[in-house]
Amino acid sequence: MCSEYIQLHIMRLPISQIFTTRELLQYGKRAAVDQALYRLVHSAFIIRLARGVFVRDASTRPTIEEIVEAKMSAWNKSIFTHAENLLANLKLIAKEPDAYVVAVDSHSSSFETVEGQVELKGIGRRKVRLCQTKAGQIVYALWHIGRKVCTKHEIVIATEKLSRHECEDLRRASAMMPGWLNDLCRFRFSRGRIQMRS
Repeated sequence: MCSEYIQLHIMRLPISQIFTTRELLQYGKRAAVDQALYRLVHSAFIIRLARGVFVRDASTRPTIEEIVEAKMSAWNKSIFTHAENLLANLKLIAKEPDAYVVAVDSHSSSFETVEGQVELKGIGRRKVRLCQTKAGQIVYALWHIGRKVCTKHEIVIATEKLSRHECEDLRRASAMMPGWLNDLCRFRFSRGRIQMRS
């Protein structure tokens, strides 16, 4: 009976919609749901994208971002761009990491998908708050570099394209920076405003 309800549930979904094991637990115990999904994968009725993440038809193959978002959403976890990717976007490191890396408001872990490995890097509350704005993401990225590597040069490169509003966000973010980074960033502040390079 559990298997029939699960199959009916899946058939009602758009064929390219990602779904997870957790949303099917309403139809039975975990072991029964896992067994039903195993059989549906084995019969090629559904495709397994990652552990606990499936799709009925992958003709429009989901991206790794969509797979990660579905998996994290099922666990009520928020995801953010990880500092390594932010640093690559800011041209402060040479290349992006080999695995797909995201920051999460949880513990660090990893899992495999049909699109490759995903690394989940846990970050603390202050960094989660920083990730809410573009300026805060820059602070988070510079913090990740560390006090031994981060210099005024990196700060200028990272902040030179910020708008006036984003610069104000950067000034407000000083309260959440570690002391060493706040001291380094201070040269960018003048009379309560960011001192932009001419």
